[in-house]
Parts: sequence; structure tokens; C-alpha cells
Amino acid sequence: MSAVSSPLLQVRGATVAFGGVLAVNDVSLDVMRGEILGIVGPNGAGKSTLFGAIAGGVPLKSGTIELNGEDVSGRRASYMSHRGVARTFQKVRLFASMTAEENVLVAARAHERSSAGANERAAEALDRIGFLANRRVPVSGLSLADRKRIEIARGLAAKPTLLLLDEMMNGLTVEETDALIEAIRSLPSEGLTIMLVEHVLQVVRSLCDRLAVLHHGQLLVEGDPAHVLSRPDVAEAWLGRATGQEGHE
Repeated sequence: MSAVSSPLLQVRGATVAFGGVLAVNDVSLDVMRGEILGIVGPNGAGKSTLFGAIAGGVPLKSGTIELNGEDVSGRRASYMSHRGVARTFQKVRLFASMTAEENVLVAARAHERSSAGANERAAEALDRIGFLANRRVPVSGLSLADRKRIEIARGLAAKPTLLLLDEMMNGLTVEETDALIEAIRSLPSEGLTIMLVEHVLQVVRSLCDRLAVLHHGQLLVEGDPAHVLSRPDVAEAWLGRATGQEGHE
């Protein structure tokens, strides 16, 4: 980890409600520059909703979000994107009839006016995430692992300072997961901070510098992955089983 002392992102008392249900309830955390912070917890814990609030896609009921010292609470997704926040989604959102290059170009052109500049951004993003498949065939013919890399490349094409990765390993084999872990691990050395939502223990143990556990919309604990994962309350809340029964989820 290459994090320095000042946080890139500060979340204070973030609360998100859908009707009368608190999806995120008074969550506060710091994200340090250059780190990989894992956001974990059971389904329905509020992880993706927190991502949505940070990325400007979900309004806060209360609380604040600061990015690089700027209060960005309530800002829309387009504003957050231009301030350096990019995100992926649990379900890959690609244009199936378009190629890998074309899919990433759609994102690149939102940040680069010239065609040459957009093409360069797209190619660089695919290179950074280690996309090795044919870039000029429709993505509908590619493997899930390759489509996941394209989804991440779309985020990288914005040249963000903060990248939010939402369950990128879901559905991948152990071998595919290992390869994507290595690709993601190299990104912070290039000036990127990453938050990721994951259920795969293999990922959070080997990739994350810190973990924050959400449960019922609240922050249960945060800290070193080994310490967090050893806690009985985390095993009960997140895994729903004894820590000795872990595996590739």
C-alpha cells in the first residue's frame, strides 16, 4: 500500500433511506490515498447503496461526503465522475453487440473530446487491466472474466482517482479470480485508490489493505483484514457460519 496520511475520501454519518427503511445508517469512514479498502458484509447490508451514495447515484438522507477536501454531498454522478470517481456494477453493463474497444470508447469519450485522445484512453485502460482477448469482436462472444475486465476498463478510461469495484469476482473460477486479483493489485501503484465490495474471501484476504464490515446498514468494524476476519461477530454477521468453513464463494 502506498497510502499517505491524508484521506482521499471522508464519509461522515452517511444515511440513505428507501421509504422507511435505512439502507445505510450513520456510516463514517476514511479512505486513504493509494489503498485498497474492502467493503464486506452479508447481502442487503448496504454495501452497494454506500457505493451509490459516494458515486452520486443515490441521495443521502443525512451526513456528508468529502472528496479531496471538497464537500460533494448531494452531487450528481456526472459531477462525481469529473471529480475522479468511477464505479462498476454487480451486473456487467456492456453493449453486447459492440466490441471491447467500442465499449471502453463510450466511457473515454465522456472525458476526452478528441477521437485520438479517446482511442488512447481506451487502449490504455484495457492494457492496465490486462485485457488479452480480441478487442474487435462483439463482447457477447467473450468469457465472463473478459467482460468483467472490460467493465473495469470502462471505469479506468475516466482516469479516476477513486475506483469503486462492485463484486467483480462473482461468477469467476479460482484461476480467473487469481488473474484478476493480480491485475487489480497493480493499480494503486499508478496513483489510484480502490474501494471494492466482495464476497470472495480469497480476494479480501489477499488484495485488501483494510476491511470495513457493514451489517444492517451500519459499520460493524473496520481494520486489518486478518484481525477483522478473525472476529466471531464478523463471521456470524457476514459469513453466517464458523470461520473454519470458508471457501471460494
